[in-house]
Amino acid sequence: APDSAYEVVRAEIDRATESLYYAGHTLTNVDLAEAIVARLRSVRPPMTVTLLLDGAPEGGITDQQRWICQQIEDAGGQVYYMDGARPRYGAIVGRTLIVDERVLLTGAGELAYLTMRADDKTDGTVGRRGAWMVTDAPGAVAHALDVFGQDVDPTHHRDLVRWSAAHPEYGAPPPGFEPSRDSGGTLYSAPYTVPLTIDGAFEMELIQAPENSLNSQAGLFGLVARVGAGDRMWVVQSHEPLHWGPAQGNPETDPNPRLEAYLAAARRGAQVKLLLDRSPPDGRPPTANQETCAHVRQLAAAEELDIDCRLATPMGAGLGTNALLVWDDGKGHVHLGS
Repeated sequence: APDSAYEVVRAEIDRATESLYYAGHTLTNVDLAEAIVARLRSVRPPMTVTLLLDGAPEGGITDQQRWICQQIEDAGGQVYYMDGARPRYGAIVGRTLIVDERVLLTGAGELAYLTMRADDKTDGTVGRRGAWMVTDAPGAVAHALDVFGQDVDPTHHRDLVRWSAAHPEYGAPPPGFEPSRDSGGTLYSAPYTVPLTIDGAFEMELIQAPENSLNSQAGLFGLVARVGAGDRMWVVQSHEPLHWGPAQGNPETDPNPRLEAYLAAARRGAQVKLLLDRSPPDGRPPTANQETCAHVRQLAAAEELDIDCRLATPMGAGLGTNALLVWDDGKGHVHLGS
């Protein structure tokens, strides 16, 4: 994204004949929403469509999303919010789309025009870098279905609120509201309009937060721990704070374990490169990434480490991808995070 993600996601929606399940932070792309509505209205017997959205997204719930939820509900779909006032966990930031219980789409980048540009890319576009994976691997699909089924279980979770027009927070938009379909631009040449397609058997793992995302033996931290002398690791992050914890903290009292793991890999002799967003989204201060890069470069010079950190917005609207690329003992590994 933004090169080809919209077209790939739209094609999978258009192929749905039995069911469509989506869990994500927001849904504001009208073109994708209308594609879902079209399937609800045209497929017979009627297909099942269930959505789970975050009840307290950054910036609040927009009238655009309220309008989309209304269209999907009116067409026979179901939209649930994880109530922002009493959520069982902090937020829904992962994105998973399961089509006909046979295909899984997951990755980094909202179903929003900022990432999923619906314009003609032949003259370029502009947007936020994202990356999605599409797989029909039965094990991955089954696992995603299990997670979705447990998350969207109104019988056992009181923090789920079904959309209704009268709800004061999650309800209908103002009367006469017209959604925006603004999508396009020419700043970025979009060289990846043809998605990468690979057939074969590959080792894969699905990682959930908050359950196992900090597992030191698997996932991101397990992968980074394998990196050593002669290996390469490239990191793309929208936001990488210098430290976790309160604002008055520091790397010594409240370290960022992810950043510390990257530095440890460099100390083991790996080549490490970090690319952070020059203008991070969601109201986060750009100085945070600047401070991180300055800290990394200072340590690189002081300890003679092969690690560097740069700031950029190459697609014009920021970095939505949180990705880790590792070359370890001649093998390549990709970690995609939300």
